[in-house]
This record gives sequence, C-alpha cells and structure tokens, in this order.
Amino acid sequence: MDQSQAIETIEEACKTISIQFMKIGPAIHKIEDADLKGELIKQSHTATTALEVIKKQMIKLKGRDDSKLL
Repeated sequence: MDQSQAIETIEEACKTISIQFMKIGPAIHKIEDADLKGELIKQSHTATTALEVIKKQMIKLKGRDDSKLL
C-alpha cells in the first residue's frame, strides 16, 4: 500500500464511520437517563470532532501530494 492508497483507505473508513455516527445521534436522544444522555452526547461530539480532524488532515495531505506533480 502506498500513501495514496492509504489516504483512500482512511477517507473511505471516515465515510463509513460518519454514516454510523448519523445513526447514533437520534438514538442517544431516546435514552431516558439524563446523566447518561449528557455523557453520550459529550462523547459523541468528541468522537465526531476527532473524525473531522482526521478528514481535514487527509485533505491537507492530498493537497501536498498534488503539488508534487507540478
């Protein structure tokens, strides 16, 4: 696996994870325990933020790869 394949693998995994996170949000709101719901929302937000950082880093890395072609 070279770097471009690694980037593609990471981006595809991020898409899959994002789709699954979209299912978690609505389900969290059905939890009746207020303390647990609050913690789940907090942790879901933290995980989503981390995922977005990964996605942005891949975009930056692709930009650097493209500039080598010039």
